[in-house]
Amino acid sequence: MVPNLPKITVVTVAFNEEVSIEKTIQSVIAQDYPFLEYIVIDGGSSDGTLNVINKYKKDINFLLSEADHGIYHAMNKGISYSTGEFIIFMNAGDFFASSDVLFKLFTFMDETKSDVIFGGWVRAPEFSECCPCLSKGLFNHQSILYKKSLHITHGLYINKQDLTTADYAFFMRLLNDQNVNVTESNILASVVDTTGISSGLHTFSQKAAIDFIYGKINKTMLIIMLLFHPVFFRIKKIIKCII
Repeated sequence: MVPNLPKITVVTVAFNEEVSIEKTIQSVIAQDYPFLEYIVIDGGSSDGTLNVINKYKKDINFLLSEADHGIYHAMNKGISYSTGEFIIFMNAGDFFASSDVLFKLFTFMDETKSDVIFGGWVRAPEFSECCPCLSKGLFNHQSILYKKSLHITHGLYINKQDLTTADYAFFMRLLNDQNVNVTESNILASVVDTTGISSGLHTFSQKAAIDFIYGKINKTMLIIMLLFHPVFFRIKKIIKCII
């Protein structure tokens, strides 16, 4: 065991996830990282979610179940209750790709002296592997380990009704701060459910708007993307073949 390892907090938020939360919890408590704090924030589930959670109560450092104002409100609660120097979210339905993910991510973070590590992920149910590409704004929340103190300087996740990209907006702020050391990694960190809240046209449109705000795309591209989606990706493939 490497001495002087810092505490890492893993936060899981859930609401009526009786079917999917157990695999998430099991993947967290199976991590071989020795200084792990596990926080579960439940939005007052009315199904059997709490029954599943309570099966693993001895492995959970802090559990809160109460009504909230949406997923980002729940995430912000998790941040406020966390005591780790570093934090990562693994929400209900998603899970760590292997038992050594946290150890690998922190080791790489320590070697590169990074504030944020963007790892790889697998998209379920198609099980295709993805790697981060920060220049294109391509990353996944469940595969990002970062310093909790960054929330002090850059705020919590924006909690507004119908906003499904508050995590994307937060990390784009970090990417545009030259004082924050961010690093891409090919470490496979998580398996994520692509049918969740962050899928669909609504989220795509919000991400396009955020990309425009941070200069990732120009106004013409923004208009084209919003006008032609969902056929945008098909057109993009055709253009790649032509040029």
